[in-house]
Amino acid sequence: MGNTVAAPTPLQMYQNEQRAFTITVVDENGAAVNVDGQTLRFVVQDSNNPANAIFKAEGAKINMDDAATGVIVVTIDSANVGTATREYHWRLWDITEGAEPQGLMHGTLHIEPALSDV
Repeated sequence: MGNTVAAPTPLQMYQNEQRAFTITVVDENGAAVNVDGQTLRFVVQDSNNPANAIFKAEGAKINMDDAATGVIVVTIDSANVGTATREYHWRLWDITEGAEPQGLMHGTLHIEPALSDV
């Protein structure tokens, strides 16, 4: 697998919302990638300041019950996006010990104003 093997994938949620994202890890041809046994890290970063991660999940914090078919679930807690209302960037990394970190997927996370504010 090369770095960032899939096309950008957009995600969307509302401010003050907890959202579970079901993501299928795919390669550059759109085929599902078996990630069973890998240690994954999902990071959401500020577009203007990439060193500032507003959310990070790795290892046991990513549900990998269907990892053999490339399906994972990442839950972003409302506390992480309580005041955010703009577009961020996310990346999914394979950080398995003993291997060079590999970028698997990436995309945008757009956070909309809370429904109560609309």
